[in-house]
Amino acid sequence: MKVTEFFQDRNIDIIFSSLYKRAIYTIMDFTDKVNLEINVVDESRERKIDDLWIEDFDLFEKIIAFA
Repeated sequence: MKVTEFFQDRNIDIIFSSLYKRAIYTIMDFTDKVNLEINVVDESRERKIDDLWIEDFDLFEKIIAFA
């Protein structure tokens, strides 16, 4: 509901989401109210690097770019 309240007064014509159900469910109430489709973008899926959480992904990308 907070997402719907946040977006309700904005001029939004298109919605994109990752394929994850939690992302789709987050925006679904809003899209139902304003009659918009959810455009699922497969490229926005999460990337698993390791079993560890990477706090600073930008730094991680810079480090592996020089590896």
